[in-house]
Amino acid sequence: AALRSALGRLSATDTFQIVGFSSRVHALAAEPRLATEENLREARAFIDAMIARGGTNIDEAITRAIACARAADLDPTAAPSTVLLITDGAPTVGVTDVEEIARRARETNGGDTRIHVFGVGTQVNTRLLDRVARDNRGSRTYLEGTAELEVALGALLDRVLMPSITDLRLTVDGVMVDSIEPPGPWDLFHGDDLVVAGRYSGSGAGHVRLSGVRAGRPEAWTFPATFPAHGGEDEAAYLWAELRIVRLLEELRDRPPERAALEQELIALSLRYGIVTPYTSYLIREAPAGIVSRRLGRVVRDDETLGKLAGRGAAGFTADEGKDAFDHSRRMAEARRRAGSSGDAAGVSSAPESESIDRDVGITKRGGKSFHPVDDGEDTIIDGDLGDVSELPEPDLALRHLSDEYFTFLRENPGVEKVLSRGPSILFRWKGKIVRVLPPDPLPVTEESPATPETPEEPEKKREVFRQHPR
Repeated sequence: AALRSALGRLSATDTFQIVGFSSRVHALAAEPRLATEENLREARAFIDAMIARGGTNIDEAITRAIACARAADLDPTAAPSTVLLITDGAPTVGVTDVEEIARRARETNGGDTRIHVFGVGTQVNTRLLDRVARDNRGSRTYLEGTAELEVALGALLDRVLMPSITDLRLTVDGVMVDSIEPPGPWDLFHGDDLVVAGRYSGSGAGHVRLSGVRAGRPEAWTFPATFPAHGGEDEAAYLWAELRIVRLLEELRDRPPERAALEQELIALSLRYGIVTPYTSYLIREAPAGIVSRRLGRVVRDDETLGKLAGRGAAGFTADEGKDAFDHSRRMAEARRRAGSSGDAAGVSSAPESESIDRDVGITKRGGKSFHPVDDGEDTIIDGDLGDVSELPEPDLALRHLSDEYFTFLRENPGVEKVLSRGPSILFRWKGKIVRVLPPDPLPVTEESPATPETPEEPEKKREVFRQHPR
């Protein structure tokens, strides 16, 4: 039903091919066909005759589909071809090694054809589908059943059949730019948004230059820009961090030799920006005193639910197949979609909102920082930018909450009010120094307020104590 609906979206100038695969691979025709009414009629008959049986020869199916796409791309003025891979299983016939299938697809393609994947059901090999989509500039969509496949496939086709600009690239002069996320080049589709975030050093006036291919012809655009010394808005930093973390998660699964360096960067970003991921939940372990977070180096919550969430995050991150792996990859695809990365966004995803581990451990964000609670009896929160600390560091400056020194610090440091408003007990980094805000001193107990049964004169004495100690 999904394929028949997809055929209805083609125009008479489009070319198409259908490749069915089980233990063997069979195609509708020897080469791609124009979407004429006669050819569409034959395609519908081909679809109706397809039967799901035998094994799953994903490798040969991808190779055949790429060959068809490359044959259709001989016209330089035509839009680039797109391959849609739909499967409900893991490779069982032909080449079955995930790394080998991904390598062969990447080398056969050469980067010209976009491959979008649809994984239906929890038995798909998510590591393989994630790699094929990422290596070939496509999206990934994971659906628990076939009920939403027709809608998801149609939504994606509505986008990829109308490319506005392909091979879009960005360069900046006037400042040094690094860590562009997601890395280009990108495709921009009609009615779509493309969100790209990066970091820069330096400041002043500069230019942003975009170049790409539109209707088969190269085009370029230049825009003036001003780069402030203090950087952009807080939301831009959080957006960049989320995009960067998603890519690090993908690389962690695929690049074991670099695991240590990737882990270090991911944990640092998670702490600084307060973004808890399936992998950082995997770093949480149980202990007799409660839940210990390796990210924070201390007990954060004695919570059975949090331990269960951590276990599921670990299982999904390390597995290739099954419900946990399926849920992990679906959350990663959803994270890209929410971040606004149209180049990697699936058309429709049925992924539910993931359980909020950050809510369970009390992470909050304010003033470009993330804060984590500490179990110290004073409801202290600590700046994630301080890193992974097993003991609270000694501050360079200590301030009593609402004291004269506190208000002097507030006046002399514009912007710090966003941090100080978090509460009366905070440890944070500000302009290279560690600042500690301590709770106010408790009210002293005076002779006028003894801990004895109240007498008729007691209310008046209490009011006098309040006047003496207005805090």
